[in-house]
Amino acid sequence: MNNQKNAEIVYPHEWEFRIFALDEFYNSVRNESVNVFDSLGLEFFFRDGNTSSSGKYKIFVIETTVPDKLTVDKAHAALASIQGVKMVM
Repeated sequence: MNNQKNAEIVYPHEWEFRIFALDEFYNSVRNESVNVFDSLGLEFFFRDGNTSSSGKYKIFVIETTVPDKLTVDKAHAALASIQGVKMVM
């Protein structure tokens, strides 16, 4: 039996959002992502990820420090609503 407790996240916390974008929307998704983090007042930086084997999706990572879970949830929802975003992890 496992006696370990689930670890709680302590905020502020460094966070990575992985965004999977359709190739043809990649530039607009990156631009809209800037608006999301600017509107939340978060400093961030982009890191390019991989391209899917089919070439249909490009992945990039946004690294930031979030002050609380509510901000994580707001950023995730806003990113997921951008046209051309397939998935946010």
